[in-house]
Amino acid sequence: MGTKLLRGALVGAPNCGKSTLFNRLTGARVSIGNRAGVTVDASCERVRGRKICAGCPDFYLVDLPGLCSLSASGADEEVTVHSLASDTPDFIINVLCATTLERCLTLTLELRERYPRVPMICAVNMCDELTKGVHLMPDKLSESVGVPVVGISASRGDGMAALGALIRDTAKLAAAAPARSGGDDSAVREDSLAGKEEASSRTALYRAALAKRAARAAAASLTGAAEPHTATDRADKILTHPTWGAVIFFGIMALMFSIVFGSVGELFTEVFELLILQPFTRVLSLLEYATHMSPTAVAMVEGCVVSGVAAVISFLPRIALLFLLLSLLEDSGYMARAAFVMDARLRPFGLSGRAFIPTLLGVGCSVPAILAARTLTDRAERWRCVMLTPLISCSARLPVYTLLASTFFPRTGGLIICGIYLIGVVVFLVLSGFLRHTTKTEVPLFVAELPRFRWPRPRVVLTSALRRAGEFLSRAASVIFLSAVVVWLLSALTPSFSLTPDMDSSLLCVIASAISPLLALLGLDDWRAVAALMSGLGAKEAIISTFGVLLGGNLSETLMSSGIFTPASALSFMVFCSMYAPCLATVAAMKKELGSTKKTAVGLVLMFAAAYFIAVVVYRVAMGLG
Repeated sequence: MGTKLLRGALVGAPNCGKSTLFNRLTGARVSIGNRAGVTVDASCERVRGRKICAGCPDFYLVDLPGLCSLSASGADEEVTVHSLASDTPDFIINVLCATTLERCLTLTLELRERYPRVPMICAVNMCDELTKGVHLMPDKLSESVGVPVVGISASRGDGMAALGALIRDTAKLAAAAPARSGGDDSAVREDSLAGKEEASSRTALYRAALAKRAARAAAASLTGAAEPHTATDRADKILTHPTWGAVIFFGIMALMFSIVFGSVGELFTEVFELLILQPFTRVLSLLEYATHMSPTAVAMVEGCVVSGVAAVISFLPRIALLFLLLSLLEDSGYMARAAFVMDARLRPFGLSGRAFIPTLLGVGCSVPAILAARTLTDRAERWRCVMLTPLISCSARLPVYTLLASTFFPRTGGLIICGIYLIGVVVFLVLSGFLRHTTKTEVPLFVAELPRFRWPRPRVVLTSALRRAGEFLSRAASVIFLSAVVVWLLSALTPSFSLTPDMDSSLLCVIASAISPLLALLGLDDWRAVAALMSGLGAKEAIISTFGVLLGGNLSETLMSSGIFTPASALSFMVFCSMYAPCLATVAAMKKELGSTKKTAVGLVLMFAAAYFIAVVVYRVAMGLG
């Protein structure tokens, strides 16, 4: 049997660069960003020791969510506290931010007192971002905190050789040390027995003492004088202004959507189809001819792969462009400013600025947005955010909006898509406010440290955008392909399971026709529209693949001539699709985070009811105007 590998843990404050360091040491590609709360769950990877330093043994490294204190205030911080207490690592790499050293050191001192027998290293990250004239003196800081200290820049790779040597020495020390139990929790036991007021007073005194020590240690280890007003300070005067900050935010959002849905997105799509999709379909046709496939097999391949999956993949350029722009905003540090500005505007609806970032992440994908709600410290705010975030239109719905809007509203499609997104946001806020009044809870104060502005790092931005685009392609190759196969089979078989050349007598038509009367008020009485909505329960992109399987050819042209939609019913379909039900992966994430089947069901019922009511109103108004 081989030797059991040691386990190290990256622990530090939010947005200090733990995940960037984790990616550099392990070669992994976990999400990173210039804001707090990017990491909300633990990640573990094996580190090849010889790659970071000669003589260093292999070990497992765990990237834990950021926290400011071992007294957890949010679900993400509870993950870190529980991991350290229940499965204490063999050694700790405490990551600190050089630009906020004093605040980070409070946690460092707390770790040393709670886990005195666990070897620890302090890696002071972002030393390259210290203002001009300020320098870190690692030896002085090491004397103050009693552990080895090294200054690094995880994003640039500075100081990694010195860090590797410290990890090697610490890992050897940990391997030679006797088995350790968890941290000292005597203080916790005393607090549980004492009165709440006494415990609170003792905790406040303890935190104040730690803060004084941290201030002295930071002052002793930093040399030089900082600039009185940095570029970040000057920019924040405008970007966090109550009025101008909001104007700038809405302007940035409008610009982002105009790029994705406008001529830039169209150009990207045309180039992608010319260089990728058209050659792919030609190669597929040659393979069909060379392998002498049967007519039924050819029909299945053409229907499922070419008309189904390829129809979804054709929207990849716009989705990748959306992810790229979101990554630019995130890595620059602007997201945190937007959350600060939106705090006052969210409070009437029972949400704080802290809920803004999970909500905005829903534009990309609802699943990570729901997981990001772990950063919310107030339980009631957290479950409202988890329950209602799927109302924010995710990127999976973007192909549906783009197809229908470009087909039936070629001149105003961009405005209509923006309107669909806006409807989802308004419904999200209204329902959140309603639920807040049913529970009669107060909105928690929003206190957050704004990260320093930086020029977006091309490598980080591209990696993030490519990772998200890869997830979209992965769904297209798995869930969406499977959905296309199921739709093709159901459309090719009669209720007696014999092949039929007429889809109107197919098993899929029978099933969808039985449901279509329920959606007649929305103008969606064509069984093909109902079938597409049914397939969207698994993944919203499957709506496009279903239309591709059922209609074939140039999807925009065949959809226009099929008679499935009128302009009014197409508008109703988009509104209903934006809210009627999240995908199965999102439902699973909701159930996990809410920890309640009842609350999950309430959220689903609210979404469906809102989608149905608003879609009926939109259809009737559109019919009246038409």
